[in-house]
Amino acid sequence: MQNIGPLGAVESDGEQSVPPVEVGAVGPRSIAVDVLRLVCSGALAGLAFGVSDVVRASSTVGSWIGLSLAAALVGLWIWFGQMLAIVVGTTILLIGLIKRRFPNRLAAHGLLALTSGAITLVIARKVFAGGGIRQTQIASLGPWVVPTAVVLSVWVAPWVAPWLVAGLVADGWARIIRWAIACTAAVLSMGALVLDAHAPGGLLFPHVLLLALGLALASQAVELIRLPPRSGYAALALSLLTLPSLVALPASRPARQLLAQSTWAGAELIDYAKFHADLDHDGYSPLFGGGDCDDGDASVFTGAVERPGDGRDSDCDGLDDPKASGLLFEPFHPKSDGTAQQISDRAKQFPTVVILVDALRFDRIGNPRFPNLAQLSRESIRFTHVYSTSATTLTSVPVIMRGRVHSVSGEENIAQSLTHAGQSSAFIAPDVVTEHFRKLGRLDPVRSFSKRRTIPTDHASSWDGGDTISTSDQLTSAAVEELDSAESPNLLWLHYFDVHQWNILGDEGLPARGDVARYDAVVERLDASLRPLLERRDRLNLVLLADHGEGLGDRGIKYHTHFIFEELTRIPLLVRVPGSVPTTVDTPVTSPGVFNMLRALRGLEPDATADQSLLALVGSPSPGDGPGFPGFDDAQWSFLYGSHRLLYMPRQQLLELYDLERDPLERNNQADENPQLASQLLTRLFQIHNQLRE
Repeated sequence: MQNIGPLGAVESDGEQSVPPVEVGAVGPRSIAVDVLRLVCSGALAGLAFGVSDVVRASSTVGSWIGLSLAAALVGLWIWFGQMLAIVVGTTILLIGLIKRRFPNRLAAHGLLALTSGAITLVIARKVFAGGGIRQTQIASLGPWVVPTAVVLSVWVAPWVAPWLVAGLVADGWARIIRWAIACTAAVLSMGALVLDAHAPGGLLFPHVLLLALGLALASQAVELIRLPPRSGYAALALSLLTLPSLVALPASRPARQLLAQSTWAGAELIDYAKFHADLDHDGYSPLFGGGDCDDGDASVFTGAVERPGDGRDSDCDGLDDPKASGLLFEPFHPKSDGTAQQISDRAKQFPTVVILVDALRFDRIGNPRFPNLAQLSRESIRFTHVYSTSATTLTSVPVIMRGRVHSVSGEENIAQSLTHAGQSSAFIAPDVVTEHFRKLGRLDPVRSFSKRRTIPTDHASSWDGGDTISTSDQLTSAAVEELDSAESPNLLWLHYFDVHQWNILGDEGLPARGDVARYDAVVERLDASLRPLLERRDRLNLVLLADHGEGLGDRGIKYHTHFIFEELTRIPLLVRVPGSVPTTVDTPVTSPGVFNMLRALRGLEPDATADQSLLALVGSPSPGDGPGFPGFDDAQWSFLYGSHRLLYMPRQQLLELYDLERDPLERNNQADENPQLASQLLTRLFQIHNQLRE
């Protein structure tokens, strides 16, 4: 005799296996045994995932994460595995109940199919609503195709599965079925690992779905091992021991830093838990330091608009009224020695060329390996502490062009300013750049240029979806051609893109993909490509800058976007005007000041509604602390004030404060040493953020 157990587990008279869930014998002891078995299998499966996650988290942060954090991560996976195992067990129990209520009837199969289809529909709509998969062609079909497939499978399975399994057993394949379950779990888990490596944070729900399926199958595979009953007690005790570490997980700074890293638990599992715990759907969660102090009110969360005297702590800072700041957020007061005016007077005699190198790090300027850039640096006004307001091109470049973080009615970008002054402008970039700027619609700054020219590439639908062709040489040739034309523009804006594509370019002779040496090799080629343009430097005003930096493995970040750490947003800025004396400006500033600086180079008066011109800081070593400069990206905010830079992650409520004068690489967090300054800067950052939301 042979018996077909749950999930195709086959038992024979000569081999005893873990008994399936018996619906007919439901009693306290039977339920307790089943629950313990499920707890055991889920805990062991979660333990394997947790240990893997600890190893990955440690490699991400570059050191052992500590016993308490390791216990917390393992605990997360143990509890997650147990939850999934119980869900699977409950599903099997319900199936048995339905079959008992409707034995061998069409209604039983129909009810199972409709129930599973409805549940799958809810899950599929979440899966295909993820930030990454939403932009694919299957996003609109997936929420309906997957549930339909599940309904058909459940409808047909009761007739096909017994016949199929019986045939397999007849051929002695029982053990193969068990191994197939375990291998499927491993394949699904590896699929999640691949997603984590290549699309961290962008495919949240497919990622978690793969992990959930892998864990569910792993828990069933563990049941097939026939573990002793007392192992269930041990697993239950282990899960209870990890509970305190889960409660304390977001309390410490290292824990919140870990949650911000691209690890399985940090970037996917915790975000998934936060998403489903967000009952008021305001994007913030009360769990794991999610920034919501009242999950019953969608207008209350970290960074919300605070209305004094309304009896509510809307921004979750512990107070009803906004905190008063004792700091003076005033404009710079540079000493006017006439240097800035002299530079402006010289500059308006020559065309101005803006060389924006996408994703160029500040620390590559001055390196002898890149001789043309090094020579330009020696001959230029060098701004050593310039920060972009985000690490995302579609937000950082428009900010540079319009001179302010937020968009206001009636504002002018630099191209529009020149047009109104009777001057011409031109923009040259690869087609992948111009096409993505079109997504901004009326806020697309490129459309304002008098002339636009694109360099063709082989790009697909996203920044990194193709574009394996180097375009630097073509872009430089197009720039020289434009400057030599009869209608040479007063301002020529060039957007070089090869450095952004450093790990994707298909050029032969580059180091292996993933190697930082490949980034430097691409910069080296860019340096050579710029030579024909830089040879004209005595007849041009040259402004070289980047829109953001690149991670290159620092803090576990390989590329950019989402975060605004120093290596991601500190950018080079060189300004060379023929006849001007090279100098250095060490005052920390942000990229919106480039807008009024370009106006000054073209002989225009400053726009009072935009940030101050950076040119005014030349020759003024002590201009003051300035008004304070905010920056915003998806996962992190920043505020630059004087020599201090504040970084804040609203989702993790993680606060960092750095003294750029003493710690330019932002390695020594002083938030705990100087809490008063950190609090005042954070309050000002909240105020600006709230103003942008109104």
